[in-house]
Amino acid sequence: TGTSRATPICAGAAGVVRQYFMEGWHEQGYANASAAVTPSAALVKSTMIHGGRPMRWQEPSGVWVDSRTRIGPTISYGYGLLDLSSVLWFGNGSSFAMKSYDDVAVTEGQLLTYCFNITGNATDFRVSIAWTDPPGTPGAAMSLVHDLDLTVVDASGAWHFGNALHTSDETYTSVPHRDVVNNAEQVTLEAPAQGQVTVRVGGVDIANSATQKFAMTVTGNYQAAEVCSGGTPTCMNDCSGHGTCSTAGVCTCDVAYRGEDCSLDVPLLPGDGTAYTAHVTSGGWSYYRLVTYSTSAVFGLSFAGTSQNVGDADVYLMWGAKPTLAMYDGAIVDAGSSGDWSDIQYAGTWVVGLFAYCCDDVHVDFTLTVTGEEASSSSSSSSSSSSSSLEPSSSSSSSSSSSSIDGSSSSSDSSSSSSSHSSSSSASSSSSSSSSSASSASSSSSSSSSSSSSSSSSSSSSSSSSS
Repeated sequence: TGTSRATPICAGAAGVVRQYFMEGWHEQGYANASAAVTPSAALVKSTMIHGGRPMRWQEPSGVWVDSRTRIGPTISYGYGLLDLSSVLWFGNGSSFAMKSYDDVAVTEGQLLTYCFNITGNATDFRVSIAWTDPPGTPGAAMSLVHDLDLTVVDASGAWHFGNALHTSDETYTSVPHRDVVNNAEQVTLEAPAQGQVTVRVGGVDIANSATQKFAMTVTGNYQAAEVCSGGTPTCMNDCSGHGTCSTAGVCTCDVAYRGEDCSLDVPLLPGDGTAYTAHVTSGGWSYYRLVTYSTSAVFGLSFAGTSQNVGDADVYLMWGAKPTLAMYDGAIVDAGSSGDWSDIQYAGTWVVGLFAYCCDDVHVDFTLTVTGEEASSSSSSSSSSSSSSLEPSSSSSSSSSSSSIDGSSSSSDSSSSSSSHSSSSSASSSSSSSSSSASSASSSSSSSSSSSSSSSSSSSSSSSSSS
């Protein structure tokens, strides 16, 4: 059992998928030499993960139980148990329609749309995309180089994001968010309502070439629509009036708001030295603000795991914008869940990003102290034990080995090198399967890195760690 059996079974299944297309079965449900195509690696992968179905466990009574908490891949078994009969179409012998797209090129900032009229709900409507990503940079915080974005807008107008990722924190519950770390995404609509469904693929970040090719697989009870009757939706809720919508269909939120539609507040941390308890679920982000108004103001920020802390809390700091794995002014991302910055003197809005690295939820206490001006409710939180003086860089890149904001961590390896983890569903989870799991075809996720950026920024620190 386990990978010793899943790997050869999936390898053999990949050969079957390749044969299916090379013998032209996909056109009319039977072998047709004139329709034969050589599938790309991306099409083989999208077909494989598309055939994944939820894995179950068996109770002592013999009853099989589906223990999923959401629709989509999980960190436990990736995209699920491989079942090619649920994706390879054989005409009247199949209870669903299947359509595949291969070598589709998308440019940065481009949004491609496909519409389908749902004719029945006997089977789920599912869309999977995959692409062969360019090689990344060793040691970079982000393994993914080109970021494509799959979204589906169903007949009711509800939005569904690739891989069905959700984050909860101390303020909001089950907030959906885009997948920005994997090169495979999937959306499943269970028992979908009849009506038109819009499938969108956006070229969010394609930096290393003019285009990125991808493959897409679609199954369900539907008819492909030549025209999208409801028009083409751009951004969810038009960014709620708190952000700007990119041509790729992604909101860039104002600094005080977050969420895919910019509808959620970024809370202010108290600047009087009182603890603020924060929480975020596995693989998710939560954000907090602090504001200093005087050029003579100095703040310190610290964090420490609470009694509930069960994972690895990574904390990022950025001036004037929300930090990401690829862009920040300072970070403490070692294997522990405590650290601090101190003596930071630069007026304006700072955003603290709490990221739950890998496979568990995290709980931390932030403590902010502000001196040099009267601390008000506008000042945000967290005290610290290391000192650093900085001028934030205008463009931060996590691939740099130095930091514009040095911080100290209680862990001895706070400057540890970055590592890469395989993931199907979150920024840092590894997927494993106890049977022939499609998770062996799962995408590679990025890992946290202890390096941070320093574009023409000055830093001085009394700590020995730079993250």
